[in-house]
Amino acid sequence: MVDIIVKQNCNNSLMTYLRQKNTDTTLIDYWRSYHRKYMFQPIFDISQKLFGIELLTSVSSIKQPSKKISPEIYFSKINISDRVTIFSEQLHLLFEFSGYFTDKKLLASVNIDSQTLLQIQTNNSIKKLINIMPWLRLELVEHNNTITSTALHNLSEMNLLWLDDFGCGMANFSSLIQMKYDSIKIARELFILLLNHNNGQKMLHELIVVLNSYCNYIIVEGVETKQEWDIVRRSGAHAAQGYYLSKPQNFDKINTLFSN
Repeated sequence: MVDIIVKQNCNNSLMTYLRQKNTDTTLIDYWRSYHRKYMFQPIFDISQKLFGIELLTSVSSIKQPSKKISPEIYFSKINISDRVTIFSEQLHLLFEFSGYFTDKKLLASVNIDSQTLLQIQTNNSIKKLINIMPWLRLELVEHNNTITSTALHNLSEMNLLWLDDFGCGMANFSSLIQMKYDSIKIARELFILLLNHNNGQKMLHELIVVLNSYCNYIIVEGVETKQEWDIVRRSGAHAAQGYYLSKPQNFDKINTLFSN
């Protein structure tokens, strides 16, 4: 099996430097000073049947393994070519289990930002791999608005897109104007904000009714208690993920998921 923890050596860093013009040294530092550990978190439909997984990236310092940083910071500090490399690693990792995803009719989402999504359009090997993984979904994460939805509108991967963290950061109604997603994932921050309102459960249901016109199904993120899970099941959402349902697990444990 592919080694789950991916470490970069000085040669990789040098090649990265040569590929970049006017590269900021902080980009090189992040690339060689941290390693990645791939994990997954199951997603369940409202009947609590397994619906799919989200592939996650845990990032920690090589010198101090207990020191972790958020994946958002890590990906913002490395350059675009290295983000493409990571995306390719993740696809190959999932492809090893293609038979399981196909036979069990499960989906697998991989996080990707719009710049990386545009960059892979010229990478034939990645494009071919995506084409033979019909159960793959691309979870669009946005922390800036440098790429407009118009630039993405005609991509062949449009029918694979999930919008991550709706209601948090750049993922809001403006993200829906020109694009239709396969799924919209409601951020825990918005979920809890609504629940703290007097009419929160009604508002959540009404929001999901509106969002359903922009996608095929709604997933609620960050479900942490039975009470929250019961609310999601009555909300009209299709599925959910969170610590109450299942904590993130090391990717080398994925066989246990398929054997259940």
